[in-house]
Amino acid sequence: MSNYYEMRLFVAGNDTTSVQAEANLTKICETHLESDEYDIEVIDILLDMQAAVQNRVFITPTLLAHINSSDPITLIGSLGDSQMVLSALGIM
Repeated sequence: MSNYYEMRLFVAGNDTTSVQAEANLTKICETHLESDEYDIEVIDILLDMQAAVQNRVFITPTLLAHINSSDPITLIGSLGDSQMVLSALGIM
């Protein structure tokens, strides 16, 4: 059985780093996972501050990744270091 990655990416509008993080995460997932192995939800804290407060997200961009409904793995930043992201998520 393969892992299922439920990801919530918290961004701040069209901030450059937020846009990069979304693009980098999408590329990583499309390259290394099957489409039925992951779900990405992008949450703009400028539109939904309550979600950020509930998830204790104080910096953007922040990725909270649940693998098979486990406790979340938290990554902060543009997610530009794909090897680090893959390693943190246990993909490689």
